Amino acid sequence: MTVGRRLKTGSSYAVVAPAALALALVLTACGGGSDGASTPTASGAGVRIIVEGSDLALGPSRFLLAVTDEQQNEVLGARLILRFFFIDPAANDRKTLKNSTSASPIEATAPYRHTHVNGAVINHMAGETNMHLANVAFDAAGEWVVEITGDVAGEPLPLLEESFQVRRASLAPTVGRPAPPSQQPILTDVVSIEEIDYSQPPNPETHTMTIAAAVSSGRPTVIAFASAGVCASAICGPAKEIFDELWAEYKHLANFIHVEPYSRDANDRLTVLPWLREEWGVQDQPWLFVVDSAGIVSAKFQVAAGLDELEAALLPLFAAPDAGGDGLTRSHQSLTAR
Repeated sequence: MTVGRRLKTGSSYAVVAPAALALALVLTACGGGSDGASTPTASGAGVRIIVEGSDLALGPSRFLLAVTDEQQNEVLGARLILRFFFIDPAANDRKTLKNSTSASPIEATAPYRHTHVNGAVINHMAGETNMHLANVAFDAAGEWVVEITGDVAGEPLPLLEESFQVRRASLAPTVGRPAPPSQQPILTDVVSIEEIDYSQPPNPETHTMTIAAAVSSGRPTVIAFASAGVCASAICGPAKEIFDELWAEYKHLANFIHVEPYSRDANDRLTVLPWLREEWGVQDQPWLFVVDSAGIVSAKFQVAAGLDELEAALLPLFAAPDAGGDGLTRSHQSLTAR
């Protein structure tokens, strides 16, 4: 697990963020699902469990949950046990237990600070977040139910239950398939970088190459469809900053492409870019994709990912002969031991 400053929770669960940063705002601030469906949420004993992600599909999946209180503040110190049931339409909708696992909290390796387009300055603390990850394999498409038990800082949770949908195929590009050769606007296409990067400050070096040029360059590529400036949650903002960390560390070994997933009109109204929906199946943000030197998607991450997950996906690509061979420095090589 990535080392970070772990927050202490004491004898009861800790609320560490104001309501303005509540994870329940994710769908409003970060785009939400394409069909306007509400976020799956279970609650009990003053705790709400929110199933994140709109693109669960057959096969291995990253199953993400956010833990908040009833006032939609972040809750830390949760230990969650998950049991997954398929609702079998061929057996009169019987609940069939498929697997069980625990969910681990995602950690932020460093504090982050960014400015939203409305001028609000947001600080995100290092250490444990209220986002929990479980790696699950789904073997059937349709309706599923997750049962959630565990405790928050030693206080037992009641049994919580929530249903969600699993698709036959992911809307986003599948791992092992070619990355779409998109032609997004870059610096030479705009008058000001603020047209294509709402970050404060923006990073022009991540807007010099189209996705099409990057994935055909013979180098690995990391693509971030993320907007720290318009996301109110504690996860959407750091996703962009974690991408920036990777860029600073590995920019001499890989291409890094940042795309703002929204267009913004004169009244600051935001709309998901139509080409993102059509070419990448992106319905919300953030999404991060890792593409190998042959232009094939090798990993993808929706909503939240730790720096350790992203490095684990990216570092092996540098060892490939067509990715520059031994381009790793000693400090980079040491990261593979985590």
